[in-house]
Amino acid sequence: MAPGLIPGTAAAGMSAEDTIARQVVHEVLPGLEDLLFLLARLQRVWRTPGNNIPGKIVAAAKADVPLGGYSAADFARWGQGLEKLQVALSESFTIVLPDGSTEDTTLEDLLLTKYVPAQERAI
Repeated sequence: MAPGLIPGTAAAGMSAEDTIARQVVHEVLPGLEDLLFLLARLQRVWRTPGNNIPGKIVAAAKADVPLGGYSAADFARWGQGLEKLQVALSESFTIVLPDGSTEDTTLEDLLLTKYVPAQERAI
């Protein structure tokens, strides 16, 4: 297999732009949307007061025992990494469009937008 190719993504007879559009709309974005929803559920479980995850991390670290089979340090890495990811997903940035105009968006908005082929859009 050639370097950089992903198994199952070859699109014989399709142009590069058709291949990219198909994979982004039908594979990449749905997969990332599923991941966003999974991360949101995970954060809800983490932040639910009754689960006391922050307290359990501290207690596990002090007792030098694992938490859920992993070190308290791993939990701290995951928790802080997930927080950074959430911030990055919701941070606004500006996109320069081909006509030179700009639009402000977030990564989360880009990933959750339902894209429709240009020829099918209502005018």
